[in-house]
Amino acid sequence: MAWHMLTAENAPYLANARLDFSTWLETTGAPPPVAFTSQADLETWASTIGTMQLVPHGRSGRAFRIHGMLKAGWYYDQIWAAKGYRGYRNLMLRQARDGFGVAPEALRGIDADHVIARTILRKLPHAWVAIFPVPAISNRPFGRIEKRLPKAYPNTSAIELSPIAALKLYCGCYPKTLAELDAAMTDIRGQIMPDTSSMHHFLDDMQRGFAPFISPS
Repeated sequence: MAWHMLTAENAPYLANARLDFSTWLETTGAPPPVAFTSQADLETWASTIGTMQLVPHGRSGRAFRIHGMLKAGWYYDQIWAAKGYRGYRNLMLRQARDGFGVAPEALRGIDADHVIARTILRKLPHAWVAIFPVPAISNRPFGRIEKRLPKAYPNTSAIELSPIAALKLYCGCYPKTLAELDAAMTDIRGQIMPDTSSMHHFLDDMQRGFAPFISPS
């Protein structure tokens, strides 16, 4: 089967979300930030990376679509929300519809995922986190892994995309065996071009980091 679980209907949205992070990784050689301790930290970062628009969702001011041209030369379009904000799925559906012409029906089976699990952000009560479209069949099993990952420290300012979180975002289906992990990594290596040693290490860490969570057959 094809490991990359996109359809003609949802591909314009999911592929663009992944392309944002892939381009960041390939261009800067470092993972993109995916969580901040506070809204102020998020807004400060957004003001330094390019000409960004912060479009609020609803009246609460607890979620934004952040999009615009980065100084590095490509268009960034991601959604961010306070970790306790409950309307994040509606924001994802609006971004998909208004920004990419993808109807809500096309995103059935696609979760609006907190890139950094809220369990990891437990000690950061005012944290903001990137929201990312992830197939449910990949995202939901990852919850068991995320509960076992280290928690963010209170003095953390920003959290970058980790290799294991990137696997969740780019993987169309949760790998249950080492052979399936190999198949998933082959697909992911086609989405992130490992042209530098840092990218090779990031992808290798992705595979090594996930392997211990696979139960022996």
